[in-house]
Amino acid sequence: MMKLDSLAEGSSAILESFSSSLAPDFVNDMMDNGLLPGTKIILLKKYPSQKKVLLRVGELDLVLRAKDAGEIGVKES
Repeated sequence: MMKLDSLAEGSSAILESFSSSLAPDFVNDMMDNGLLPGTKIILLKKYPSQKKVLLRVGELDLVLRAKDAGEIGVKES
């Protein structure tokens, strides 16, 4: 399984799972924003200097810490 932070900019993937090391409140917040298993995600942009990634989930754009994105399992779509 690949991690979300390893996707190239502009690549899409299907969310598979959240690592058990992520806080339950964080996972719930992500799920409330549409990051559900089976959902298509597009990694729009990486911001290495800020350690963040910009994602598109449906019509919603989200910014995550790269560290958290590294705890989200995806598969190529």
